[in-house]
Amino acid sequence: MPQSLESFFEQSRALSTRGETMQAFLALGRELGFDVGCFLELQTDFTRHDLSSMPMVADFPDEFVELYFTKNLLTVDPVVERVYHRSLPYQWQQVGDIKKLTSAERHYLTYLEDAGIKDGIAIPLFGPRASIGYASFGIKHNRLDLSPEDVLLLQHKAAHLYNLYLDKGDETAPPMLSPREREVLHWVAMGKSNSVIGDILSISDHTVDSLLRRAYRKLNVTTRTAAVVKAVQWGLISLR
Repeated sequence: MPQSLESFFEQSRALSTRGETMQAFLALGRELGFDVGCFLELQTDFTRHDLSSMPMVADFPDEFVELYFTKNLLTVDPVVERVYHRSLPYQWQQVGDIKKLTSAERHYLTYLEDAGIKDGIAIPLFGPRASIGYASFGIKHNRLDLSPEDVLLLQHKAAHLYNLYLDKGDETAPPMLSPREREVLHWVAMGKSNSVIGDILSISDHTVDSLLRRAYRKLNVTTRTAAVVKAVQWGLISLR
């Protein structure tokens, strides 16, 4: 049974950082039986999104997350884009009813299908100074079976978490590193060179360098050592 609003609000008082609040979005989805979830802090202009610098957390399959970052699929993700056209929650399968899909957007939906994710629900989130957030939860079985009451409860809980997230002020939220970026940084932390990392991961030196540079941008650093230190501090990689 989903946790009551009163109990949820009480427990959420223990969330002390933006990182913890972002993780609470994933726990919220699991509570209702969703298989995957994500939270993003969006720009007011969707066309200006830079995925490499956006606060984001997700527990989608690693292969899908890697593809999302590599191909910058945010720019063609209709489920996220429809946040700018709706104020109420909507099912992923309804995005074509909200606004006609482009060919790129239709192709994006095939990536979700290939990842075994059948449907989900998206929740637009709005805060002060025109801030916009996005929470979304997906399922791997064929039917999304939520009552209107369940949807309303989910919306209120997500809105509360978004307000908590914003109330953390200017605290920097941990960036979302792709699985490959985390792997590369792990091996950098182990003292491996780019060529050795390429051999370990069966990728080219050039790809290793590209992944490192992408991680640098997200972590706002310019050196290997600084990247490892920040990634460890944020719990993005382990030194074990």
